Amino acid sequence: GGISIYCPWLVVKIIIRHCALAADGEDAFICVIFPLYVAIKLHRTEYSEADYYAMVEEFKNIVNGKNGTYTFNSNAFMDTKIAEITLGKGSTYVFNSCFNGSTPITKIDASADNLNVTVNNYGFGKNTLKTLLINGKNGTYTFNSEAFRNSIFTELTLGEGSTYNFNGNCYSSTNNLQRIDASANNLTVIVANHVFNGKSAITSLDISGENSTYTFGQECFKNAKLTEVKFGANSTYDIGYYCFRDCSAIKTL
Repeated sequence: GGISIYCPWLVVKIIIRHCALAADGEDAFICVIFPLYVAIKLHRTEYSEADYYAMVEEFKNIVNGKNGTYTFNSNAFMDTKIAEITLGKGSTYVFNSCFNGSTPITKIDASADNLNVTVNNYGFGKNTLKTLLINGKNGTYTFNSEAFRNSIFTELTLGEGSTYNFNGNCYSSTNNLQRIDASANNLTVIVANHVFNGKSAITSLDISGENSTYTFGQECFKNAKLTEVKFGANSTYDIGYYCFRDCSAIKTL
């Protein structure tokens, strides 16, 4: 049978169990707070052993920022001094102009696996990003209008098995990007019309991932200073009208 959540000895039993977990290397914070979490979480009188251990994992994920859903809306972090953002594995994030008026963010680490990240209009504010890590595996990344306005990062590296959507004007008012490494396997990369149009600093485009799908819109890399474009085996390429127009420096395909 089950164990009544309201029995005083139950809390003692939970604490004893978690002292044992702590001895095995579990986070002490989890061991101390978890009994309260159980009391708040459960809405029925009894629970099974399987329920108990499922709650242990769920609570650890909450503490560690994993498998969560986070939506940050307009001006949510206005006047803050956040310089770096690190996203948690398996989580969903939506950024909607939430850093307007904040101290410029210099680093965003979205390299954890199984992420779902959407950056909407001015999602990170008008920030001067120096480092952007989006090479997590099996994730989905969507960057919409003005997502990276004023950014100064020089390289983008994409992660194996992930899907990337670079939509119109996501990379506006900046011209520092030099290298795009999309050489991981099993990628889906969709770049809308004109996204990197006029970004003359881009010299290297590696799209040599195997079993991947690449879609580049009209005049996507117009006027870029590309010297080479690398293609991969068993991949599908949809190259838009005038995609590489005026890329006169390309010498190797």
